[in-house]
Amino acid sequence: MVKEAHVHFSNPQWCSGLSYIDDTFKYVAIFSLIEAAFGKDEYLDFYQYLDQKEQPFEYPIANRDQLENLHRKYKIEYGSIQNAVKFFEALDGTCKGHLAAKLRVRPKPSAEKPDAIRKWEELSIIELAKKLYGMRSEFVHKAEFVLSLNAGPSLSVRRSKVVLNELSMPDIMTFFEHGLLIQFGHLVDLHD
Repeated sequence: MVKEAHVHFSNPQWCSGLSYIDDTFKYVAIFSLIEAAFGKDEYLDFYQYLDQKEQPFEYPIANRDQLENLHRKYKIEYGSIQNAVKFFEALDGTCKGHLAAKLRVRPKPSAEKPDAIRKWEELSIIELAKKLYGMRSEFVHKAEFVLSLNAGPSLSVRRSKVVLNELSMPDIMTFFEHGLLIQFGHLVDLHD
């Protein structure tokens, strides 16, 4: 379903140059599948989480800090980003290495050290998972298309870091398929 999805209009001229819409749909769909495969069986919204009898706090919630701490704990246990982290942590070492080589960062030049040589850093698998999930969230919450999964490398600046992205949509699909096979107990070589 995801591989074969394409935006199509009756006027062929309107379809030209829409690969970024296809890629965005596919990307969000893959992350939805990751969330479903690695999520908890029972979903609780924040109110339901607070209403559980086994919660170790008492009402009323004393202040904003206590509420924020409770929300942080909720997100750790039930947040969608945790499902993405679990998915990417479950990948085998070869797959993690290929993924880390395709998405690297380095700090932006600063006013204090404009000429300092900065090396590309490979991210940990948790940082990679969060960065990839962040791309999904930018579309879901801000309607920003996933534009960096084209055929060649792309550079962008995110949170004071330069990001070199060499991931393509076929790469994302391969990593997802590989992770799904691992999830269901079928170890395969990444190149198969």
